[in-house]
Amino acid sequence: MGIGRGSGSILTAAGNIFCLGHSAHSLQRPGAASDPASPLLKCLNALSACSIAACAFTGVSSAQFVFAEPRAISTLIRIYGLWMREVIQSRVGAIQGSAAFRVLGAWVLASLVLHLAWELAQLPFYTVWREASPAVIAWAVVHCTAGDGLIALGTYLAAACAARSIDWPWAAPGRGLAALWASGLAWTVFSEWRHVFKLGSWAYVETMPTVAGIGVAPLLQWVVVPGLALWCLREWDPRPSRSAPG
Repeated sequence: MGIGRGSGSILTAAGNIFCLGHSAHSLQRPGAASDPASPLLKCLNALSACSIAACAFTGVSSAQFVFAEPRAISTLIRIYGLWMREVIQSRVGAIQGSAAFRVLGAWVLASLVLHLAWELAQLPFYTVWREASPAVIAWAVVHCTAGDGLIALGTYLAAACAARSIDWPWAAPGRGLAALWASGLAWTVFSEWRHVFKLGSWAYVETMPTVAGIGVAPLLQWVVVPGLALWCLREWDPRPSRSAPG
């Protein structure tokens, strides 16, 4: 599963989405015009819309999560965007805006589709499948898939830092995928432990296989899905490697 359920996590997820949207603009070259048709921005806008719709469905006012303190929130988002730009540019090198956004957009799109399929397939391993209403189940799937998309973007950037290339799926696929698996699995172990054993956000059924108390299904999710997303990305854009693989 992705981000925890409940109004607090709704606010966190929505805030992260808006921060990522601003960071995406900040990562463009200075003076470069924003590309409203960027696949990444389209995905972020779609995730924002889903969060707003979900908040409306659950009775949480959208004004609560971003616009309560507009000046403070705006300042924090700008700082976050500038920080992200400096970190990525210092570790990966100068990013050519449009090309980088196309890669990130394709990655997020492939990841969202694959994670949605996985979230639906693993539902029977969680008690929400047996105990919740269809509306709650649908919200859980949308919520967790949105969280998965954010995590997929974060792990891609972590892999880019490790491989020192935003184009690591072609320049260094082995090294990048290893870093992505490591960061994705580390987050999954922490998230499942926290939400299952500390917060009680979700629970496993007795048929869920576990490793040290952590469900095997979410662990496999962050091995299988990134591998499939990488394969999709390379199939969609089979550019030649710029350096030795791995």
